[in-house]
Amino acid sequence: KETLGLYLTGHPIDSYQGELSHFCTRIGALRAGREKRVVGGMVQSLRPRRGRRGDTMGFAVIDDGSGRMEASFFAEVYERDRNKLEKDRLVILEGEVQKDEFTDGYKLVAQRALTIEEARSRFSDGLRMHLRDADMAPDTAGRLKAALAPHVSGNGGCPVSICYTSRGAEGWVRLGPAWSVRGSDDLLSQLQAEFGTESVAFHYSANRPALSRRT
Repeated sequence: KETLGLYLTGHPIDSYQGELSHFCTRIGALRAGREKRVVGGMVQSLRPRRGRRGDTMGFAVIDDGSGRMEASFFAEVYERDRNKLEKDRLVILEGEVQKDEFTDGYKLVAQRALTIEEARSRFSDGLRMHLRDADMAPDTAGRLKAALAPHVSGNGGCPVSICYTSRGAEGWVRLGPAWSVRGSDDLLSQLQAEFGTESVAFHYSANRPALSRRT
């Protein structure tokens, strides 16, 4: 990508698009407006700039596969969220889309930057698992507890729900608040490896405005 300007093995954001589609607008579909928008993309570059008052603003270019755009961060926002703006890292930005007179495209005045973990906690309904009676073993509960325990966050995390299916019935069990977890890629990968790729995912309600969800 550094040499050719494109990814030869697919865009690194591709594996997240299923989730991002629930709360982000693709860059290629953005239009200027005063309403707050949510955009996700890979950080291509980051440029700090000293302001007139001696504080530091930030300018990041993000790419989501449908396009690129520059996001600007006023000093207070940049100081708070700059650690989330690493090159080649996925970032979720909230802000106002404005017309960019220099490029004849659009730019984002960012009000907040989120990691994918923080975005899952804010926008998703939680982590959902599907377990079938045929797949259960005597140590299943212990394996699940061992997988969740290192990622427990308690207050503000993602709730965990389990759908258990047997030959005669199906029911949902929601774990208590003490078992809310951080929505990290590590947790998702571990659970999918342990219980099956199709059995574990973060769930997002359809047709629910993203910015009205929990903060």
